[in-house]
Amino acid sequence: MRGFAQGFTSAAGWVASPDVQRGLKKRGRNDDNVNVQGKAMVYLKSFKKSLINVALTTIESKDHLKKVGGCDLGCEYWEVAINVALVYNEPLLRPYGQLKTIGDAIGATIAWPFTLNCLYVL
Repeated sequence: MRGFAQGFTSAAGWVASPDVQRGLKKRGRNDDNVNVQGKAMVYLKSFKKSLINVALTTIESKDHLKKVGGCDLGCEYWEVAINVALVYNEPLLRPYGQLKTIGDAIGATIAWPFTLNCLYVL
């Protein structure tokens, strides 16, 4: 009989190994916060009350040269698409056009500080 670290054969003839983990995700991998397009989903935090989630969004871009509402994102903002508004009257930090609040921006992309994002985990 071989040692446990190398695997062992049971009386039924199958080999058990501590390295085989069927049905479990690989360590360090978390697909629960990724939508069907492979984009990460995050909650936006309120800038007034940082413990309050104001929207469920999808990260569209982290490119600091990307323009959202006519302005570059810069190094402190991410472009996010609003999927679900949780606090409709939360003002946007960078309003543009007719988009003034989170509720106005459902289905659109906005710039939001990356420090006010929290990973969405099922």
